[in-house]
Amino acid sequence: MPITDFQREVLTLLKAHRNPNSYVAGGIAIHRSELSLRRSNDVDFFHDTEVAVSESATADIKVLSKNGYKVTLLLDQPSFIRAITSKNDFSLKLEWVRDTAFRFFPIVEDEDLGFRLHDIDLAVNKCLALANRNEVRDILDLIQMHSTVISLAAICWATCGKDPGFSPDLLIDCMQRHSIIRPEKLSAESLVKDISPTELKKRWLDILNPVSALLREFPSADLGCIYTNNDGSIVREPSSKNLANKKRHFGSIGGSWPSVYE
Repeated sequence: MPITDFQREVLTLLKAHRNPNSYVAGGIAIHRSELSLRRSNDVDFFHDTEVAVSESATADIKVLSKNGYKVTLLLDQPSFIRAITSKNDFSLKLEWVRDTAFRFFPIVEDEDLGFRLHDIDLAVNKCLALANRNEVRDILDLIQMHSTVISLAAICWATCGKDPGFSPDLLIDCMQRHSIIRPEKLSAESLVKDISPTELKKRWLDILNPVSALLREFPSADLGCIYTNNDGSIVREPSSKNLANKKRHFGSIGGSWPSVYE
């Protein structure tokens, strides 16, 4: 399973501390399904303020220590705290981080994680991550989101709304530059099923290569939006052929739910 028994123990213990101001994000939120491509080796807790980062980390560490977990603090900065928690030969990296409050949707209540970032915002963050670094896990995560949540083209289009410094072409160019799959980095990931670097590269390029051409057909005035249907549901694969009656949902501080039309 993508979430291990030990990870689930820690998440369950800390779930009561999660709220719309302290929520799970990153790989473990993306790969919470048994059908996921990989298992995350850490847990990211996101916050909108430095104060929330500090208070959340203090409360979580106190609960872990009280329940017999060893906690080793690795880094303690105003907007970023990292620690390792361990018990009975198992360990897990925990990070409490400040992130921008700009998002497309509100924080989602989750049965297993307490509260987490919405899937669309998880995908947008991963798109920005790959545009700024070379980590094979970002490619795995975007393949996962493309396959299960929303097309890569739609993710890239929305990402330009979170970071207006990107045009679609510039964003995709940066992602291509960082799409280097080194065997040693791939083997270091906790994959559910083995895949060779060549197989992964081909799968990724089959998804990435058509995106630029698709986005050139989108109305420029819509740049940065998520397309939704009248009932508020997300258009998973928007294209120039199916946008006529769709609604435009833009990000905002704190996020919002799309308007519903009857």
